[in-house]
Amino acid sequence: MLKKAQSDVECDRYLSILQQEYAREMMFLNEMKNSQTLLTPENAKVLQNFNLLKQSK
Repeated sequence: MLKKAQSDVECDRYLSILQQEYAREMMFLNEMKNSQTLLTPENAKVLQNFNLLKQSK
């Protein structure tokens, strides 16, 4: 869509959307990284004991 933009306004709009989506994806990836850091095997056992984390089969 960005390649087919026919005006500067359209181009700016599509760039803005791309920037927003990039930021959202980066935030998601950072949250995943933080979750992996916090979810150690020991923490997983505690969460399972309180039924807060389902065991994978």
